[in-house]
Amino acid sequence: MRVYKTSEKERARRMARYFANPEKAHAQTARWRKANPDRVRESYWRSHGYPAPTRPRPTACELCGFVPDIPTGRKGLQLDHCHATKRFRGWLCHKCNKALGLLSDNPTLLRRAADYLDRQAG
Repeated sequence: MRVYKTSEKERARRMARYFANPEKAHAQTARWRKANPDRVRESYWRSHGYPAPTRPRPTACELCGFVPDIPTGRKGLQLDHCHATKRFRGWLCHKCNKALGLLSDNPTLLRRAADYLDRQAG
């Protein structure tokens, strides 16, 4: 990963250009994001400290098998990772990723939840 150092003078120049014509800057950014969807997600992951994926994004959730209409973003498949080790685990749909997070990524709680559902079904 390249790390670019931007001087204060260059940063001020870019900000002035942005504030002079924000609509143009937004349009340019939107064109780039549309042309580079994978780079957008990778850039977001790196900037927020997420691990790099060790395998390509599949077409379906690795937990429930859901196939999203949109492959990326909140409604698509998300990068799942261990919060303690920052290790990449897999690609999950929003619901599965949220469920694991709400159960604190704790396998014991997940098993208890499954046992609870089994008891209520019978």
